Amino acid sequence: MVNTSMLRARRGESTDEWYTTWPVVDRELSRHMDGLRGMRVYCNCDGPESMFAQWFAMHYTQLGLAGLRLSRFNPASHTLFDPDASGDTWEWDGAGWVHARLHGDGSFDSVECLRFAAQADVVCTNPPFSLLGQYLPLMVEHARHVLVLGNMNAVKYRVCKISG
Repeated sequence: MVNTSMLRARRGESTDEWYTTWPVVDRELSRHMDGLRGMRVYCNCDGPESMFAQWFAMHYTQLGLAGLRLSRFNPASHTLFDPDASGDTWEWDGAGWVHARLHGDGSFDSVECLRFAAQADVVCTNPPFSLLGQYLPLMVEHARHVLVLGNMNAVKYRVCKISG
């Protein structure tokens, strides 16, 4: 059976995320509501259109979150065509998103994004799974708690320790 929503997403016809649809995010994060209460949440692979961002913003008051921050990688920051490009960060102020530019590219492994992870109580996202072997060891090292949603095939991935 063909998953037509994934095909539509590939063609840009869907407003939903590629892997993390609203029903999946809602179902999974709702299971962790008690554990998320009062936390500072950091979604380090997400912008405000992310289903994670929307879910946390919608439940911000109900969860009594101490903070909600997002950051997103900007691939243009490594090109000659846009040398001033940088990653983005957003913070939820209870009424909307406050946007700022990062100094670096916004990659989860950048110094400033690892600092955000260390300041948060929980890092929650659907990371790029081609980079899962780099992502998980860094988050385990820098974040207090990590909540990652993804494809069940990811349990087979070999996660390597990064030296450095």
